[in-house]
Amino acid sequence: MSLESYSERLRVALSESDQLALTRLLNNITWLKAAHGEISAELAAQHDLPNLVTQISQEESFSEPLRLQADRLLSRWRRGVYDAPHTPASHRQTGPGGLGLVVGDSWPDREAMHREGAHASLQAGICGDHNYGAYSIVANGVYRDDDKGDEIWYCGTDAKEDRRPTGYTKYLMRSVALGNPLRVFRGKDCPGMFAPRRGFRYDGMYLAVDKRQPPRNFTKPAKGEGNYEFLLKRVEGQPAIQKDMPDNITLGHWHAQKLEAAREGNRMVGY
Repeated sequence: MSLESYSERLRVALSESDQLALTRLLNNITWLKAAHGEISAELAAQHDLPNLVTQISQEESFSEPLRLQADRLLSRWRRGVYDAPHTPASHRQTGPGGLGLVVGDSWPDREAMHREGAHASLQAGICGDHNYGAYSIVANGVYRDDDKGDEIWYCGTDAKEDRRPTGYTKYLMRSVALGNPLRVFRGKDCPGMFAPRRGFRYDGMYLAVDKRQPPRNFTKPAKGEGNYEFLLKRVEGQPAIQKDMPDNITLGHWHAQKLEAAREGNRMVGY
């Protein structure tokens, strides 16, 4: 389908307040591939897509999941991302703050998060610097986090033989001291009811408000000294955690993309 057709169908669905049709159209537009010349900033503007998607985002009578879906698409476009999500692309810079991410943004693997600059490391669960503190954390079951959704006791990394906090743990210690917010991502192996079914999901901004030596070891090699866990509290005023994301439509696209990558001799990891 051409972008002109998508634009016309969005107008009709908006006029009829057909939320199911809007959901399907937004998904189709999200997964168009810039590499194939199907979408770009110029083409989107030419067919008035940013304006139409903004109308969906701002229509208060629409459901929150639909409005957030529109927000996620607009956010990608504002960041200059017109590729279908998670396709190979240049790595984008990361840093502190929300980076324009929208609650419920999802990725099939750590590499996809890294490419979009959401989380800077392919392995480490904590990213940041010694001036700002932690930019972002990933909760994915490696340590024994206590996750209640809006509050998480999140484990720093294991102190080693010298029993001093690691550099990653110090990022979170700095966050407690300065009060700077950080991005929280959950992976499918995160313990508790807030884990996504697949991949990784952005659940909003949190504040590190307290730290303590844990009442348990993080992992078997962990020593008591030098280990800390941190109380993360979700910043108020954000949309609710989107526990249904990634949804079935997104999972279907991931699966199709995985098959396509396999045919081309590439692999999507972690799915």
